[in-house]
Amino acid sequence: MRRPLRHIILESLLVACLSSGCSCPAQLLAPALTSERNGSAPGRSAGAASLADVLPEVGDRPLAELRAELETIIAARPPADLARQEASYVLARLLQKGGSGPELTEALPLFAQASQIAALWERCQWHISEAAASIGQEQTARQALLAVIEKQQEEAKRSSGPSQTLSAAQYALAQSYLRANETDKARSALLSIRHSYPDSQFALGAAYYLAEMKIDSPPDRAEGLALFRAYLKASPDGRFARQIVGRLSSLADYQPSAEDSDLTGAVHFLAGEYAQALADWSRAGPASAGRWFEAAICQLRLGRTAQAKAALLSGITAHPQDRSLPVAARTLCTLLSRDEAFSLWNTVLRISTRYGDLALWNLAIRSSQQQALYYYRQIMEKHPHSSFAAEASWWLFWNLVKEGKTAQAQAQAQSCLKKYPGTRAQARFAFWSGKLAERLNKPEIAKAAYAQAAQHFPANYYGHRAVARLCKLAGGADPGWAVRPGRKHPNPGWSWPEPPVLFSFAEIGKRYGPTAEILSRLRQWDECLSLLPEKVDPYYRSYLLAMVGEPRNAINTCSQALSGRPNNGARWQIAYPLLYAREIAGDSPAQLLDPLLVHALVREESRYNQLAVSRSNALGLMQLLPGTAYGVAKRIGLSLGSQSDILRPENNLAMGKAYIAYVMKRANGQAMLAVASYNGGPNAVKEWDRHFRESGLRDYDYFLEDIPFPETRDYVRKVFGSFWNYEDIYAPTQPLSKKGTAKSPAKMSAGKRP
Repeated sequence: MRRPLRHIILESLLVACLSSGCSCPAQLLAPALTSERNGSAPGRSAGAASLADVLPEVGDRPLAELRAELETIIAARPPADLARQEASYVLARLLQKGGSGPELTEALPLFAQASQIAALWERCQWHISEAAASIGQEQTARQALLAVIEKQQEEAKRSSGPSQTLSAAQYALAQSYLRANETDKARSALLSIRHSYPDSQFALGAAYYLAEMKIDSPPDRAEGLALFRAYLKASPDGRFARQIVGRLSSLADYQPSAEDSDLTGAVHFLAGEYAQALADWSRAGPASAGRWFEAAICQLRLGRTAQAKAALLSGITAHPQDRSLPVAARTLCTLLSRDEAFSLWNTVLRISTRYGDLALWNLAIRSSQQQALYYYRQIMEKHPHSSFAAEASWWLFWNLVKEGKTAQAQAQAQSCLKKYPGTRAQARFAFWSGKLAERLNKPEIAKAAYAQAAQHFPANYYGHRAVARLCKLAGGADPGWAVRPGRKHPNPGWSWPEPPVLFSFAEIGKRYGPTAEILSRLRQWDECLSLLPEKVDPYYRSYLLAMVGEPRNAINTCSQALSGRPNNGARWQIAYPLLYAREIAGDSPAQLLDPLLVHALVREESRYNQLAVSRSNALGLMQLLPGTAYGVAKRIGLSLGSQSDILRPENNLAMGKAYIAYVMKRANGQAMLAVASYNGGPNAVKEWDRHFRESGLRDYDYFLEDIPFPETRDYVRKVFGSFWNYEDIYAPTQPLSKKGTAKSPAKMSAGKRP
């Protein structure tokens, strides 16, 4: 019969502790040596599994199965074996996350075993303190915390000062005293934290606990109230904020001051308790004058639209330089007609010196094309360094193009390209400088402009279009917006890239220390994230975010750091993943869809967040409106019991693919028009296309820039920018199939004016 695992661990741990002077809490040993866990799940025979075999399965298999595997690894190895200690840590973390009393009790000796790894010693002490506190073993929790404090104090003597870890451990120790009703020890510890770390989050928590000790004592009440106020000022949405509000309201003889009412109103507002917030701010009177925008939002959330409109307009007029004005005005515009919104921004223009450029921009986008030009010129004349200047310049440039002033427009594009580096408009100017040079029959200038766009913006929509035009000028073909219907998915079994492809564990150790290295190797992603410094390699952070199931944050973090031309490297794959590849690959050929176009749609719609819900209530990976989803589901024979069924990835993708196939068919296979239809609606796009063709135009670069809906215009650019990046990353050498190529909008001749 095999000896119980716990006995093996604890006996070896006791030997190790006695021989090395380890300060592992003695309370861990006695209870564990007197009991055994019954009903262990059967595992592999000793030696049949290694930790490397088990680690990739963590999170995918039931705890009972993983526990059996890890216990086998632990039992088969001697006490000093590193794999045994690492397996102990992995199993202890799994048990700790289980959260029940028996599992936490089992985790304690495992953490003690793992603490023999120097890089994990401190993490183990923290986890011992957390687990022990959860099951009422305060002495064990304190011993672990005191060990951390002692070590941190020694390190502080050798460094520039105390670390956040030291303050966190002292705060956790104070909480242990509070749980045990050892008030004097708790008070002393909390006062020490307030003195030593006055600007920390722990000082705020200490303020709350100290106030609770004083608030019921008449001689100390004033001091307690001052501490409560300090907390609410610094953290109205903090952990204890609502408890403070409730505590104050329970005091029989308490009369809130105007400041108190203002602070408690802020707490109610942030908690979504809008009626209570308004009542508090009403009592506060002038003390809450600065809350005008929040008060208007309360009215809006309570369904009091008329009062909200009046409050917003009154607040904007009374506070024309307030930092809340931009968002307040935009909020008010959602409640106004177009003419009323135009009048509002005229008022802002008249009364606010701080937001003149914002007012001019909003007047422009609510005006006719000709009237808008006046406001764009005003931005350029009065606010040449405004964040709106580049976009205003673009529309002034585009007006020159539409008026047929090609040479003037081309010169303007070159000038703006240099004038607005780093702006969204820069890539547009680069591409259109080449496009207009083509129309002027200056191919060499066009090539130079396109080459510049392709070099500086290789992952941008316009960089890709520039490459296509260079191909055309070299005697090849410009594929336009053609896709490859029926393309075989490049990697149906895709998964996030992992070390050593992305980075080496040794590299992580050199940059962020041995603890980060070993936690990364043991796949403790959530713990790695919690320990990362503020400034960290964005690709490492992106990887960790991907591993903990946050694809949106992973994609955004990685994308912001990338530069250069897309390639098949791991970093580009994180920014442009092939998540849900099997579902997307499934029937795309049968629907004559390009799976990479579907991936581009999902990336831009939801960043692969399966629970995404937009402001307009579009749902899931492919952001389907409920009405559209139910209609498509009925057509394809999919049963939807509720809106939650729309969010299920397999359903959402099936309906989204069916819908893009439908709009592709309506667009006669023209992918750019189909993508525009997916966002702007097929009827609207059909009408835009009809007007475009009736005007005699054929070049769909011009069509795109003139799409009336700004959201749809930007959407098409984003989707095709992503689509072309997906091609560069996953299918860089695939030729365009003549048989399977979707129709691409035809091109107008270089000399014809749009």
